[in-house]
Amino acid sequence: MQQRMSERVEKMYLSDIWFAGAMIAAVWLSVGFVFYEMFNFLKDPGFRIVEIVAALFLLVFNSSSMTAMIRHYKEDKEWIYERDIVNLDLARAEAARDKKAA
Repeated sequence: MQQRMSERVEKMYLSDIWFAGAMIAAVWLSVGFVFYEMFNFLKDPGFRIVEIVAALFLLVFNSSSMTAMIRHYKEDKEWIYERDIVNLDLARAEAARDKKAA
């Protein structure tokens, strides 16, 4: 049972890593698209500098926060995910019981 729980914890953790990576990529693509579209629209060099700095701050802070989140999840993954799995199993059992009763 414990090995099965460890496998499920690892599967959920890897799923979260992939999702966080996808979200980081989506933010980079979105900011890149907005940056590209707005750069030619902004003629004043001061506005262009503000755009560059703002984009860099957004990308650096967003990426570092997602990386820190994944690092925290790795350190405490048993504590975080085991509770999720137990609650998911209880919810599934209750839903099956309700479906059977109906």
